[in-house]
Amino acid sequence: LGLIVPGFIPSPTGEIIEYWPTVPEALITLGVWALGFLILTVLYKIAISVSEETST
Repeated sequence: LGLIVPGFIPSPTGEIIEYWPTVPEALITLGVWALGFLILTVLYKIAISVSEETST
């Protein structure tokens, strides 16, 4: 989860506290990735079917 920049801000004492996402954050991230893969799959299926139609 490299996009969680605020988790790497040092404290006022100079300590760097490692950040671990909570379960809801991890589930939301997985849901966003799953939705993205679903959209990508649908777009690939459309592109392949159009490509097959134009080649025949």
